[in-house]
Amino acid sequence: MSVKKIIQESIDKNPLGVKEALEEALQDRVRAALEEKYAEMMESKDEDEDDEDEDEDEDEDMDESFDLSDYTIEELEDFMMSEDFDQLDEISKKTLGSYVKKATSQATKDWNTYGAQRRKSGSLASKAHARGIKTGAGMEYDKEAGDAMDKADAAMKRYDKRATGIGRAKDRLTK
Repeated sequence: MSVKKIIQESIDKNPLGVKEALEEALQDRVRAALEEKYAEMMESKDEDEDDEDEDEDEDEDMDESFDLSDYTIEELEDFMMSEDFDQLDEISKKTLGSYVKKATSQATKDWNTYGAQRRKSGSLASKAHARGIKTGAGMEYDKEAGDAMDKADAAMKRYDKRATGIGRAKDRLTK
């Protein structure tokens, strides 16, 4: 159901709705995964309790360890929504700097490709127009001009994505 909602929000060109639908879908999936893991751990714990009587002496010597079964699903969800959980996906400044360097190079290449394809498209379109007026032909230039425009559009999309990524990386670097 949530995938349909994401698609519908995308079709409706509602970025806020897409974001909310994605967050909802992610929360549902995380909740389901946590519940499944919790159930597995409880089953494992029940099986281990039978064996625990034999190993009681060894368990007393062990330090207390982290166990997901010690927490409720609500507590885990609260942790996931906290700032501590957000910091788990932090990237080092070195990695961000490397990304900016490489992405800038790629963005420059895409920008140059865009410009070259736009010029080629314009040149071919004017040739097609000139031929069409004189001879009634020029279709091959129209097709080539359209292909050049498609390549220019693809290069511009890649450039926009890279520029956005570079901006985000620079924002993180300057925090």
